[in-house]
Amino acid sequence: MRYTFIVCLFFITTHPSAEETRRSNSGICHENGYSPYFDQTGKKFTFDSVEACLGSSTAARLPKGIGASNIQKATQEANNESRAYRLIYNRKDWPHWKRNVNECFNTRHTLLKERSLIPVVTSKCSVREGLWYGIYSDRYFTQSSSVDIDHVVPLKSAHQRGAYSWSRSQREKFANDPENLLIVDDATNQSKGAKTPAEWMPPNQQYRCQYLLHFDRIMRKYQLNYLSKEKRVIEKMKKACSK
Repeated sequence: MRYTFIVCLFFITTHPSAEETRRSNSGICHENGYSPYFDQTGKKFTFDSVEACLGSSTAARLPKGIGASNIQKATQEANNESRAYRLIYNRKDWPHWKRNVNECFNTRHTLLKERSLIPVVTSKCSVREGLWYGIYSDRYFTQSSSVDIDHVVPLKSAHQRGAYSWSRSQREKFANDPENLLIVDDATNQSKGAKTPAEWMPPNQQYRCQYLLHFDRIMRKYQLNYLSKEKRVIEKMKKACSK
């Protein structure tokens, strides 16, 4: 199995350009390429996504007539243009760290308890200490405060690639699926964000092919669709990993 190809692809892959959004003085967020009033809106309040615009003011809102009914059409347009559609993603719509998964432990602490390499130290319904291997960075950790629980396929990434139409219960299942969760260090988790393997790979080069296949397995499990440009890149990466 070869791993060096990943490094090359990782550095030459171009990131999808952000969709510039402008907020009018009245608080309406106009997305470039989607709102017909974008060019008529001043540049005083400019953002790199609709999400950022909507979160910039309590008065911020979408143009009249642009809402849930437009999602499917807009998502298809975004996919055709090899960009992610991000209009109404809200992390609060994805119930994660489900309570009482194991006795009083939620999903996060159940995972910490089950995947520790030694018996854990707990406090009430929380895991405080243990021994965890962070495979992204190839490092070990003993304090639960030093690690994050990463969604291999991030919630936002899933939303952009088909999960926008899911019910709340489907989102909860995805967000708490142990197969989609890894214990990693905070810094590496932050650097990954909502990126796919076409944009980001773990610093641990020996794990990259395994990570790619893990990510792809989750995508197929939940019938999510890559954007056209990233699909071509990922298919080349998978082919190289199979050699």
